[in-house]
Amino acid sequence: TGITPSVVKQQELAEEQQVEPYVIKKILLLSSSFHFFQLEEEGRLNSLLQEHYASYGREASPEITHIETQEECLSLLTNQQFDFVIIFDKLDDIDSFSLAKHIKSFTNIPIVLLGNNIAELIKIEEKNTEHIFSKILTWNGDGKIILAIIQLIEDTVNIQKDSSLATYGRCVLLIEDSIQYYSTYLLLLYDEIHSFLESILSDSLTEEQRILRLNHRPVLLHAQDFETAVNLYQANKNNIIGIITDNQLGYGSKK
Repeated sequence: TGITPSVVKQQELAEEQQVEPYVIKKILLLSSSFHFFQLEEEGRLNSLLQEHYASYGREASPEITHIETQEECLSLLTNQQFDFVIIFDKLDDIDSFSLAKHIKSFTNIPIVLLGNNIAELIKIEEKNTEHIFSKILTWNGDGKIILAIIQLIEDTVNIQKDSSLATYGRCVLLIEDSIQYYSTYLLLLYDEIHSFLESILSDSLTEEQRILRLNHRPVLLHAQDFETAVNLYQANKNNIIGIITDNQLGYGSKK
């Protein structure tokens, strides 16, 4: 166009490019071979991960290491670096809550619990007062649940770390305490966000344009209780574009 960007604009863009976003690279997955087969084959996990990361302009998708025993899990976490752990509930001879608590005794890695027995998950959630599990989710065989977990963890870190995302990102606050409902909502919302990104990040964009659009992307925040919802709202109120809630959260002795 013949118009030179202002020094201030150039400086802002340079600062945005310097911020390295937090990216999930290595995942440790503890499950039976049957559940892993369901994830890989029926959920088309590898292709889903590649499609998802291509939307963000990333060449490599996360590496998933699958194990089936508690001993393997503890050994790998002791000797290797992982970004988070996924545990499938109801594994033979494994108490998922006790295992997660043991893991937390020597590393602060995020741990996510997946299961399809709502009653069992609710019991574990009631014991999860110290947030041993970062998130407890239901699973119906759809591999997209892994994408939702990855995006939720990355967004939670980056909204605090990346000043550009915190300033320009557009936040949707989901307030829901039902494991069954928020598991479904997270899948649906991230599916919509992914479709939106595909529509605005075309191949014709320059790297600078891609970075600017990613910094304005929707970010999903999730609260399971009233206090967390208030804190998230206060911290991001200038960027919140919508709140999804059924207004049934407990607050003290009230709802």
